[in-house]
Amino acid sequence: MACGDPSDEERSRARLHLDAGLTALRRQEVDEAIEELTAAIAIDPDLLEARYRLGLAHLTNKSDVPAAREALEAAIQVDPDHVPSLVKLGEIEFNLGEYESAREHLLHATSLDPGSFVGLMFLGKVFDRLQDWERAADAFLRAAEILPDRASARFWLGLIRTRQERWIEAAEALEAAIERERSHSSAYHQLSRVQRELGRAEAAERSTRIHALLQELTGDIRVRFERPELLQRRDAALELLELVPDAANVRLTLGDTYLQLAESAPTSGVKAQAIRKAEGAYLEAVTLNPDEVIARARLRLLYEQTGRPEEAEAMTAVLERLREESMARREEEDVR
Repeated sequence: MACGDPSDEERSRARLHLDAGLTALRRQEVDEAIEELTAAIAIDPDLLEARYRLGLAHLTNKSDVPAAREALEAAIQVDPDHVPSLVKLGEIEFNLGEYESAREHLLHATSLDPGSFVGLMFLGKVFDRLQDWERAADAFLRAAEILPDRASARFWLGLIRTRQERWIEAAEALEAAIERERSHSSAYHQLSRVQRELGRAEAAERSTRIHALLQELTGDIRVRFERPELLQRRDAALELLELVPDAANVRLTLGDTYLQLAESAPTSGVKAQAIRKAEGAYLEAVTLNPDEVIARARLRLLYEQTGRPEEAEAMTAVLERLREESMARREEEDVR
């Protein structure tokens, strides 16, 4: 048996190592995951899922691209039609600038699974780099149909139409991206250019202002809990929310800013007022986006620090549920 297929007992042992590796991955214990998955492969070299997951493990935290690539190529040797491995390998090759091989792997993957959103997104990016813009646009259009609520495919479609100087189509795609992600800074930046090309000066000025405010909020601003700098950030957030009132992550930033202002408040009354405004901003963020984890985590901490244990406990339960749902979605996407 040592030179042939593994016995049933060996397959069972390999599966135990695989399950242990998957559990370690879910816990983000990457070294343990790699050890368990490698042990599984040593027993059963044709255990496809172990080779694929080993590739993912090497990319998680470690970013060991050569080892990840080796594992994924081995997975494809076991099953040349394994879509998740083909997509992930195509992603690695794209990031390395190996566009021809990336194109072949991603074309094969998306022919096997036309519903692979990630595969189509990277295929579109590959065609963009190869300046095959019509095929790039086709890939992004197909991706947008698969996950119509995502902004990314429509943003990239807008970029492609901009490169083709198809300004009306570019504007439509970028506006659709912004509808799905109200604080998409890059989309506003591109849209301002497109609007200028279309002679929409007032709209272009508004898009430029929103982009500038978003950059001010998300850029590398060194916050040292100094009031003038924090007040500037607060004012930028408030102005931006007047322009884009349903931007959940801007409300998150506003909440963070109020908490930082509370730390440097000159009196207890001013501090309490800032904390109340922070809580309000976080609550508005989770109202706009019920899956907003960071704002919920901030609220839990705020409840703990202000002596509200029941509310903190309730928020902990919600966060745990969202974490489990997120893990389930990631596992489902990995399979696809």
